[in-house]
Amino acid sequence: MPGSVAEWLQSLRLIDYCDTFISHGFDQMERVRQLWELELTTVLDIGTLGHRKRLLASLGEKQVPVPDVTGKHIQDESVHIRPPHLAQSTSPVKQWCHKPEVLIKGCCNYIAQYLGSAVVWQLNGIDSTREGIAKMKKSTENMASVSSITLSISYKGVKFIDAESKRVVCEHEICNIFCACQDSENLNFFAYITKDKEFDKHYCHVFCVRSTDLARNIILTLGQAFEIAYQMALKEKAEEEALEFERKLSLGKSDYAAHSSSTSHTSQGFA
Repeated sequence: MPGSVAEWLQSLRLIDYCDTFISHGFDQMERVRQLWELELTTVLDIGTLGHRKRLLASLGEKQVPVPDVTGKHIQDESVHIRPPHLAQSTSPVKQWCHKPEVLIKGCCNYIAQYLGSAVVWQLNGIDSTREGIAKMKKSTENMASVSSITLSISYKGVKFIDAESKRVVCEHEICNIFCACQDSENLNFFAYITKDKEFDKHYCHVFCVRSTDLARNIILTLGQAFEIAYQMALKEKAEEEALEFERKLSLGKSDYAAHSSSTSHTSQGFA
C-alpha cells in the first residue's frame, strides 16, 4: 500500500481526485483505508462507477473499523460536519437532510418494508448490493404482503423496530454498514450490506419505501450518520489529547514547584 494519498491515487491513475480527498479530510492513508462506498458518492461526490470500483478494489475489504464512538459519553455534543457538496460545485446535494444534533442526541425514523436479507457470497461493492436487491425482489414478488418496520437511524447505527409491537428486532452498528445504494431499476428499493462477524458472512438487507425521494433521503441520512460518527470520533480523540496535555502540564508545574522549594531551602542553608 502506498505511503501517501497522492501516491495511492497516482498508482490508480486518479490523481485528479487528490485535492478532493485532501480537502475532505482524507489526507492520511489510515483514514482512506476506512473509506465507505457511500462516502465516495455522498461526501467525495465521485460519480463515475468505474473510478469508485477502482478505488475500492485497491483497498480490499476494510480491516480497520470506523473509530468506536458508542462506548463513551461526550459532554459537548455539538459537532461541525462537512456539507456533501464541497467536492464539486455541480453536485445536486447542497446540504445534509438533518441538523447534526438530530442524529447525535436522537434519531431519524422512517417507515419501510423489509424484504429480508440475502447472503452475499462474493463482495463486489454496490454491484453486490444491487444483486441482493434483485434477488429479494424476485423472491418476494408473489408474497401477499411484506412486513413494515421503522428504520431508526442515528450516528451509532440503524435499528429495526417492529411497526406493531414497537420492539427492536435487530441493530446494526454504523461501522458495520457499507455499500448502501438504491436499486438501478426501481429507485424505491434500496439496501445495504453488513458482516456477521460470528459466522464470517456478508448479508444484503433490502428495503422498499413509497417514493424515490424517501429512499434517497434514507441513503443520505446514512451518509450523514457516517460523517457524524467520524467527526465525533475525531472530537473525542482531540478531547482526550487535550486532557492528557493538561495532565502533563499540571505534573510539570508540580515538579517545578517542588524543585523551586528545594532550591530555596538549599540557598537558606548556605546563608
